[in-house]
Amino acid sequence: MVVLVAFVLTILSLLASSEYIHDADVESVQTSFARGWTDEGGNLVDLSMLGAADMSDEDNLVLHNTLPLQLNSGNELIFCSCNTNFIVYVNGEEVYSFQPERSPLVGHNYGYAFHFIDLPQSVAGAEVVIYVNGMYADNSSEFKAMEICSANDYVHRHFLRGVPLGAVCLAVVFLGAVLIGMYFYMRNIGRIAFNLASLGLFSVIVGVWSAMHTLIPYLLAGGIQLWRVIDCYSLIFAPYLLVAFADSLMVKRRKRYVWASFAIAMTLAIAAFVLNLLDILDIHYTMHAVRVAMLLQAALAIYMIATTVRLQLSSGHHVRHGSVINALVVFIAASVVDLVAYMYVRFSSYTPGMFASLGLLAALLIVYMHIGRIVKNDAVSASQVEEIRNLAITDALTGIGNVRAWNDAKAELQSMFESGQLEDAAVCMLDVNNLKNVNDTLGHEAGDRYICVAADCLNRTFGKFGGCYRKGGDEFTAVICTSDPVADFHECLVGLNELLDEFNAGEGAPLPMRIAVGSASVKEHGSFEAAEIVADESMYAHKSSMKDGRPA
Repeated sequence: MVVLVAFVLTILSLLASSEYIHDADVESVQTSFARGWTDEGGNLVDLSMLGAADMSDEDNLVLHNTLPLQLNSGNELIFCSCNTNFIVYVNGEEVYSFQPERSPLVGHNYGYAFHFIDLPQSVAGAEVVIYVNGMYADNSSEFKAMEICSANDYVHRHFLRGVPLGAVCLAVVFLGAVLIGMYFYMRNIGRIAFNLASLGLFSVIVGVWSAMHTLIPYLLAGGIQLWRVIDCYSLIFAPYLLVAFADSLMVKRRKRYVWASFAIAMTLAIAAFVLNLLDILDIHYTMHAVRVAMLLQAALAIYMIATTVRLQLSSGHHVRHGSVINALVVFIAASVVDLVAYMYVRFSSYTPGMFASLGLLAALLIVYMHIGRIVKNDAVSASQVEEIRNLAITDALTGIGNVRAWNDAKAELQSMFESGQLEDAAVCMLDVNNLKNVNDTLGHEAGDRYICVAADCLNRTFGKFGGCYRKGGDEFTAVICTSDPVADFHECLVGLNELLDEFNAGEGAPLPMRIAVGSASVKEHGSFEAAEIVADESMYAHKSSMKDGRPA
């Protein structure tokens, strides 16, 4: 059900947004201002690779372009920047400056920020110059999604553009959160051997991290420092959770791998924080070491999985949790593709985390299907166990409880009596007369029917006040658990005699049915065991009086 909900929500989000996304892409092409930028030497500059461009003014890159000859009222120059300081000039006049302060938590690495620069119609056709100072000597500095349009149209389009991956990320976060709750429930009943909590927390972290790179959080809430803290430190700790999950799948657990992964994560986190805080090394540069650690820990997870698969196959056993292992391999492969694309390829439609999120969503769906099979098998097993238990405590001939059921009930009732939950009860012993005569004269099949009629009469009277059990042969036990067991016992006798009279008056009675009865109070005799003995003696006394011809 959980998988179905997540899958349906994802598909509906994608379908609902697909047409709008297409329209948004068409409009973005029409309003784009990302082309035609040149440096001081007249060379075209790719805004997505500012770090690779030649600096033309000391440490600055000077970009030139010309505004359209016609501007509409309300038009703005809008774009997203990453790890870049810059000043914008229009017709030689400074109109915008972005110089973020260094953060003690994430250094100069502010991540993404959206900028909205008002363009009055009077500057149509004017020259635009941007003095760019990339914060880092790599390809992390960029301008993206640069357009000239109204702010509302821009936000609407780029929000919709982030919806497909955002829907996938939300599904991953949702499934991960459910896994965490599921882990604690299933651990209590001892049914899940692998660590769902680490997988669930890992999924939440990856889902949130990937959702940030859709730029929707930056677009809606601005470039707050929290996004960068999540971005940096989630990359440090996520691999540890992956290794912890992989370890739980192993036949022979290797806790030293998990501790080593945790030690790496803590060392990187502390080193990144301290070095950045002391302004010795910006946290951006420690991310290179983090990515290397991610690859190494992914390789470790693959090694752990390969080791446990090889061990199981070599011993002639089937691979335990095979589908979950396959799911983990799918995700790791997708993550490696994502990391390589981020570091080396970067095609135009690439969003960091897109392959990892899709791979993780596929992996989670596989894991949920595996859990579903476990739950289904458990339900079948539980049903079979319950059926066997019922057979074990049910009298095969009459369908009422047997002597084992009586002993179980007696023990439970005794416990309730001793704890004060049950104030009093009446134990009743009953014996069916004439059964031997019926068996001898009419056969055992008739005797079985005779016993079944007796059981039905007892269950319809004594059974409604507590329980009725067949101890064996022609002997029965009943218990009356009410506030006034003595009065209810007499009510049962009246009802029983009426049913017996009705049976005996019919044509189907092989011989008149008479039942000897005896009862005793638990409160009076101190225990159910003692009351049973007294009730049995009372029943035999009644049976003897019936043989002497006295009325029942």
